[in-house]
Amino acid sequence: MNKLLFIGIVGLLLAGCKLDNPCPPDIFLGNVTMKDSSLTAIPYTGQETLVFVRENGDSLILTSARGIIDTVYDAVVETPCTSLPDPQTNYYTIQQQYIIWQDSKANNYFFLLNATEVIYADSRSDTILADRLVAGFYKSGFPTYVGPAFILSNRTGEELPAFYKNAKINNPIAIADTTFLGYNFTDIFENNRELPSTEAVYFSRTEGLVAFQDAVGFLWVLKSKR
Repeated sequence: MNKLLFIGIVGLLLAGCKLDNPCPPDIFLGNVTMKDSSLTAIPYTGQETLVFVRENGDSLILTSARGIIDTVYDAVVETPCTSLPDPQTNYYTIQQQYIIWQDSKANNYFFLLNATEVIYADSRSDTILADRLVAGFYKSGFPTYVGPAFILSNRTGEELPAFYKNAKINNPIAIADTTFLGYNFTDIFENNRELPSTEAVYFSRTEGLVAFQDAVGFLWVLKSKR
């Protein structure tokens, strides 16, 4: 038999033989959308221009090219069968919103994410859902999510696990009224850092980002939002 013909026949036979997969199909647990009260948690429309200044007079202008982005992601909560080639997963499709602020050089300085999170409870096989708002910043593609974060709602009504509820990021420091470089702000929260860090974020639930201290130690203060 022609060698090439033989190889072709073997290839067809192999293609027609599918390896048995011991795992059943994935299980879709449903679509999870944020609560209506959470949808207004991001204090921007995305059309604003944010102007920040430093003590030396330098300014930083941030805009959002895409505004508030509404999307979904798949969250795997369990893998009951792990056999290859196709393990079985149980998953939700979850709604999230986010907005990214950039400067003129397309450096991403400030990030806001509002999403329903899947929380693995302590010593439990099931999960808890909670809506959370996370504020942070990162520059030139290197994430430094330094908070603060706000738990907006407990979706299941069950007690939030201690590791989640007590995490520093979920317990920002309320500093009430404060002044930065002569600009007055009210009802401000500062990120509660897990580790010593130069970076800091000062955030208002109604005004958004009012100041931040970057990795170099420069303090940038909101001069205007228009």
